Amino acid sequence: MNRIPSLFVSHGLPSVALFEDEYSASLRLFGEGLPPLKGIVVVSSHWMNPGAIQITSGKRPRIEKNFYGYQPELY
Repeated sequence: MNRIPSLFVSHGLPSVALFEDEYSASLRLFGEGLPPLKGIVVVSSHWMNPGAIQITSGKRPRIEKNFYGYQPELY
């Protein structure tokens, strides 16, 4: 089995999803250059919440929105 290296990619501000700039363009190009993937492991920095650690393999996991004051499109 071929594996790609593990990699840390910061998403930057949440608003990066709304605007096309040099940073978002470089993220898009990086993603387009990857080979077909069977899965992606995402580790959130928002894990320090009360309760047990949770792991999911769902196709559409629940999104935890714990930020405020951004553009309405992000909610």
